[in-house]
Order: sequence, then structure tokens, then C-alpha cells
Amino acid sequence: MPFFVSIYTDPFIFDNYPFTDYTNILSILFGVRGATHTFISLTLKSPYELSKENERWYEKNYSSIIENEENIEGFFGFGTAEDKNTDKGDILFDYLNGKVYENNQFISNASYLHNTYITDIIRGDNVFQNGVCQLEISEERYYYLLNIIRKELLDTYSITPRSDTISNPKYQYHLTDNNCTQWVQRMLNEIGVEQYLFHIDYVTIPEKYAGLYQYIYYTNEIIKKLGLIDNHLLTVEGVNTVKFWMRVNFYNLHDIKSHNFKDLSLFKIKSMLVQEFFGYDLVEMLKGCDDEYIALFPLQTVSIS
Repeated sequence: MPFFVSIYTDPFIFDNYPFTDYTNILSILFGVRGATHTFISLTLKSPYELSKENERWYEKNYSSIIENEENIEGFFGFGTAEDKNTDKGDILFDYLNGKVYENNQFISNASYLHNTYITDIIRGDNVFQNGVCQLEISEERYYYLLNIIRKELLDTYSITPRSDTISNPKYQYHLTDNNCTQWVQRMLNEIGVEQYLFHIDYVTIPEKYAGLYQYIYYTNEIIKKLGLIDNHLLTVEGVNTVKFWMRVNFYNLHDIKSHNFKDLSLFKIKSMLVQEFFGYDLVEMLKGCDDEYIALFPLQTVSIS
């Protein structure tokens, strides 16, 4: 069964949303036509396949993954938990309460008056038709990410527009220092998705992050192909090992395309890294070790032509 994590960028184009002074200020600050947003979905079919079944599949309101543990799909994102008229600070410059949201394909507007969130506006169709980076991942990585998101939803579940200032810096929202894009980056980093192979500096603006989608997709496709050689490479540990190895050995897309990936395995990649950084032969190093330690270095290698 395939498993997909997909990234979306909402440009908040004014043709789709009501014009406000707030979005106008952000457009001036960041050179885009409004406040942008990055969020993700977890689905058992790709957005492309889902759109063939129903063009507006994304309008589905998914049941909560914390209230219904049988549900393992949905849209998730991170944003400010405050009403834009909050007296706790300036929403443009200060650290404010943040919150992880479910059904983040809908815009969540905080209402201090009602101490709740209004989510009755679906994001524009262009978000789901043109601004998507869909990544097929292994079952292990899918459930690993699902459980991380579930924990963060629980951590911020009780936060409302009237909540006192929270102390955990992980959930303190900041427009440029801890925003929606950085939350998505952190989630994908947990499962080893390579986002910055050729870009050292982290991108914090959603629409600029969307410019990396082609690289994110391409490197994920390489991981999928390596999984045909050794399925250990599709685990969370395996993918993170491959990501580190790629960062050490490749400097541009041409290097990757021209590399011969035959006979690679998780053990072989670990061997090359140990040799490169410590000067040891991993096979020799493991001789005489107990079985529990050797199990950390899976030996499966399957050649493909």
C-alpha cells in the first residue's frame, strides 16, 4: 500500500480572499501578494489520484486523529493561535502563542470574542491544483510522522485565543523565526526528507520554500529507487543515513544524476561514512562484536541491473 506526505503552499492571492490591511502589510514586507502559508497532508492515495476520483477531494473534513485513532489521514499545519487584534504583542514582530491545526486545508481564524477558531473558508483551488509536492514514503515513515503530529496536536489542543502565554518555545509562533514553513520543515526532517541538499540556508517564506519542491521531489524519488536495492534504506534510520551520505558526497543535481547507485545498501553506505570520517573498515570493526550491536548494521545487499 502506498503512503503519501504532500506539501502545499497557499499564496493567499487576493482574487480568492478578502483584501485586508493585514495581508497588504505582509505583501509589502515580503514582496508577495498577501500572507502565505505552508502545510502538509497525509493520505493513502496521492493528491493526483484523489483528484481523478473527485476534483474537490480536499474539501473533505477529516475526523480528528487524536479523537479518532482509526483515522490516519488529514491536513496539518502550524500557525498563530492569537486573534490578529491580540494585546499580547505585535503579530508581525513578536513571539505569540502557536497552535498545530487539523483540517488545515481550511483557513483557521481566531476569534477572541468567542474564544474559538472559525474554519469555514477553504483555501483557493490553485493551492491544491498547482502548489503541491507529493512524496511517496514508506509505511514506517508515514506512521512515525503521524505519531509526531498527533503528539503536537495534543500538546496544543487546549490553546485558545484567550490562553495565557505558553512557555514551550517550540509552540511560540513567530512570523519569521518559528512559522508554518519551519514547522513543515521540522516535520519532514523527522522522517529524513531531504529539503536542502543544494541550499544551505533555510527558507522561511512559504512561496520561496515552494521553489525547492522540484529538488525535494527528485531526492525523494532517489530514495524510493534505493529502496529497491535494500529495503532498509526506506526506514527512518535508513533515509536519514542516506541523506547525510548525499550531503557529504554530492554538490549539485548533475552529481546525483551521474552517480551509479548499483549495489548500494544501508550497510555499504554506513561503511563508506565510517571509512571517510574515522578511517575504519566497518566489516573488520564488527568482528567479535555481539549480535545486538551487529544488528544495528543490516547487511542485506541486493544487486539490480
